[in-house]
Amino acid sequence: MKKKYCAVIVICLLIFTSLFAEYLWQEDFEGMAVDATQRDGYWTTSGTPTATGYWAVKEVSSNKHFSGNRLDNVCVWITDPISISSRTGLSIECKIAEIGTMTGSDYIKGYYKIDSGAEIEFFSQIDDMGASWVTKSVSVNEGSNVVITIKAYTTDANKTWRFDDVFVSSDTPLPVTLSSFTVTQVMNSFVNVQWSTASESGLNCFNIYRDGEFLGSVNATNTTETVSYSFADENFGAEQTYHYWLEIVELDGSTSMVGPQTITTTGQQEPGTPAVPKMYGLYQNYPNPFNPDTQISFSVPGTTRGQLVIYTTTGQVVKQLFDGIIQPQKIYTISWDGTDSTDKPVASGLYLYRLQTEKASYSKRMIMLK
Repeated sequence: MKKKYCAVIVICLLIFTSLFAEYLWQEDFEGMAVDATQRDGYWTTSGTPTATGYWAVKEVSSNKHFSGNRLDNVCVWITDPISISSRTGLSIECKIAEIGTMTGSDYIKGYYKIDSGAEIEFFSQIDDMGASWVTKSVSVNEGSNVVITIKAYTTDANKTWRFDDVFVSSDTPLPVTLSSFTVTQVMNSFVNVQWSTASESGLNCFNIYRDGEFLGSVNATNTTETVSYSFADENFGAEQTYHYWLEIVELDGSTSMVGPQTITTTGQQEPGTPAVPKMYGLYQNYPNPFNPDTQISFSVPGTTRGQLVIYTTTGQVVKQLFDGIIQPQKIYTISWDGTDSTDKPVASGLYLYRLQTEKASYSKRMIMLK
């Protein structure tokens, strides 16, 4: 079989810092299926357009975005709570555009809400603005989390609202200096996700995502020395375009997203046995923060008995999620619905989860938000 290679995408430190370091959360809809109406752990929609209309992800000239047509009922796009804890200089932005000619009864509006506060409008477009993208932005106060809502209404099949590139950013420096972030196809075997840091402090781990899907977690080193990391994504398809993200998870549960890095794969996957884990232990839960459900994954190199237990920060047992034999070379994923051992919902806050095996103990932190 003829083997093909894909060029490495490299970003220098100065460009990397200026483009990516401040984003805490972002949605550009790339990598999503056309007509999608939700992304688990990110956002959902409500409202019903007419039978001939839509309120979903669309694609025009290879650009994916969110779009609404014939919204005779008000339709809503709303994010899950976005963590902004310990961040300053916060701002929200998104791009909007239209197709057709809007009148006074048509509108698209953006709102945000900090914690349990009132919903605040940060843009309102109620007249004709043209097909060119226009950026709307606002500075927001500090808090624990923010929810962004976009509402739209149209009355005509020839009128369409569009929005894209919804970002939450902060001027708080990240507790890590990243010097590179690359993705490379290695022959036809796997996509190699690599990054390096010049310094780290107060970090828990790095999570790797592909088009919104959690792939795995790598523990941080927390050193002032240069460290290189890599993660092998073996479950990829030939002739596909993928977008990879790196999530930086701090010890206090705060997170920041870096990316995306885009790659178009070539050739075919080598036939063989199913992929096995490239790292072992306890992975970072996803989503994090979460409400009400999250998933916890783990793997071990050899057969062992193990227990997965949720704890409070004071060491009290909340719930045991797993107790049994763990087989090697396999990734286990356990769901937690945010309840204790009596099936009562737990309070918002920081929780610990620990995987105890016969030879090792692994623990991580997660945040429940309500």
